[in-house]
Amino acid sequence: MKNKITLIFSVIALLSFIPITACAQGGGDKKEKDMEVKCPSGIDHSAWESLLKKHVDEKGLVNYAAWKGSKSDTDALDVI
Repeated sequence: MKNKITLIFSVIALLSFIPITACAQGGGDKKEKDMEVKCPSGIDHSAWESLLKKHVDEKGLVNYAAWKGSKSDTDALDVI
């Protein structure tokens, strides 16, 4: 009987954390598509964007082996 009560309280305690976890992961009031990211003006991201377009596919997967295998692209990271 004591084990059953402990189990019930454990489940209740775990369930009480679900809303907090959802908010911490972006599950709050604003939807991800509604969020706006602002960058200071005057920052040129073209070099970084070029590397991403070259080594990241349409699914968002990075080809690390190709990136690491290109000396010019790895050197470009030091400049960015």
